[in-house]
Amino acid sequence: MSETPHLFGLPGAELLYDDASDVYESDIEPWLDEREGAEWVIEEHTTRGPTTWLPSKEWVQDWIAEAIAEEHDFEDGRDMEAMTKRDDTELLDAIDALLAMFATRCKWLEADKKIAEHVITIDGGEPYLDGEPMYRKNPDA
Repeated sequence: MSETPHLFGLPGAELLYDDASDVYESDIEPWLDEREGAEWVIEEHTTRGPTTWLPSKEWVQDWIAEAIAEEHDFEDGRDMEAMTKRDDTELLDAIDALLAMFATRCKWLEADKKIAEHVITIDGGEPYLDGEPMYRKNPDA
């Protein structure tokens, strides 16, 4: 199983990035005066997938049954009971597959828990992340 990606951003930011260098390039460098000793704290967060905010298959089942019931008058309630049976594995499996398909269409990530803080500093005009150079120097340049 692959590790869940992490997101990075300035404290309180609404837009987070999948790499700390993207925070520097997008949110710090454009406004940077490159003074020595300046530092910025960025946060690292775990992520959660779209299935954490999709409704449950039982909720979808009830919602569809209620939508149908609003348009039709069920004489004795048997049709409504049939649509909301929790042991109807075929129906619940189909709803589960639909929810899984929606989840695969979601291409963004949502931050979950803050797990670390990192510090970006400037030394010699170059950015450092937690004391290490953010970018590798090309020896041929």
